[in-house]
Amino acid sequence: MSIPKMSVNNPVLANMLMLIIIIFGLYAWINLPRELTPEIALQSATVTTLYPGASPEEVEKLVSAPIEDAIEENVNKINLMLSNSSEGRSIISVDFEEMSDREFDKELENLRTAVEQVNDLPEEILEDPQVVELDVSSGFPMLTIVVGGDIAESQMRDIAENLKDEILDIKNVASVRIAGLREREIWIEVDPDRLKAYQLPIAGVITALGASNLNLPAGTMELGNTEFMVRTMGEFSNPDTIGETIIAVQPTGTPLRLSDVATVSDTYEEARTLSRISGKPSISLSVQKKTEGNTIALVAVLRELVEKRKIDLPEGAELTAVNDYSVILKERLGILETNAIFGLILVVLMLLLFIGWRNAVFAALGIPVAFMATFWFMSVAGYTLSGVSLFGLILVFGIVVDDAIVVIEKK
Repeated sequence: MSIPKMSVNNPVLANMLMLIIIIFGLYAWINLPRELTPEIALQSATVTTLYPGASPEEVEKLVSAPIEDAIEENVNKINLMLSNSSEGRSIISVDFEEMSDREFDKELENLRTAVEQVNDLPEEILEDPQVVELDVSSGFPMLTIVVGGDIAESQMRDIAENLKDEILDIKNVASVRIAGLREREIWIEVDPDRLKAYQLPIAGVITALGASNLNLPAGTMELGNTEFMVRTMGEFSNPDTIGETIIAVQPTGTPLRLSDVATVSDTYEEARTLSRISGKPSISLSVQKKTEGNTIALVAVLRELVEKRKIDLPEGAELTAVNDYSVILKERLGILETNAIFGLILVVLMLLLFIGWRNAVFAALGIPVAFMATFWFMSVAGYTLSGVSLFGLILVFGIVVDDAIVVIEKK
């Protein structure tokens, strides 16, 4: 028995099914992730590593090459791998062969594991290599959070880093890019006249500092049935201890300290990126989502987090959310939704003019049922409601009622 014939013979069942479709469709419509552009699976990823102060040759040899070797050994189905080693930065692009989404997720996890297992990278890299899946729809930040105000840079830095960790813990957040954050540096400015007076070469100062700033294994020590690892902890903990470092011993037996020939300053590196709000220095955190993330829902969560953190801010600190992509998204999708409503009204009016109000009502009932069924299917299949899909639905308004009109005309 065909579906149309079964529906005619069982009107109660048909109406119940229609009601179920509308209810589930409405629920799916409310909860569908919304995007301006549909998801485009590129099946590619990038591995980014920052190595400040290193030349391109050093980055290639010490960073890019070890990561490339690890990827080649542990990751399968790679179509193309390209690396770009520039001053202080390594970017490795990995393009995978065509595969199912499940297989790609597995290989992407293998890529992350392979990168994490590279343990011979320089200690000077800013943070662990970042593996990010390439995705057209999530390529732009959905929200930028700015930390600023009349506070010290160290306080600003602590607030930004703590906030970054909290944001990364939110589900479906892919990455957080920071602008305006400077790394802490200890500057040692040596007075050449003092060095000359003490007849001490600059190389001697460098050697003494290097020898004093070390953590070294010192073997093991047995205590009863327990064996302990012994290490000498000699790394500098603050600028004051650096100034007290003995760099030489004078003929009289008096120790010569670094503070006798140099000035030690606790400062920050030269800014590589600038961030300002209301003309004052700030730190910006640009948040990007994962492919499956819902922009509107995530922005709401982020704004709620910002409001909570404002309560705990020190006096003079400011926390502001700017560049809200969800506002643009809502506005443009709202225009398409408004056009869809006007399109529905025009279709119904045309039906009223040519087939009468009763037939027009029956024919028009097929539109919400068909659309709700579409939204339900999109939700189950994991699709997003984008500008493209909405525009397609607007185009088929007339087509949806064609079959109903044919059936009505046959009666």
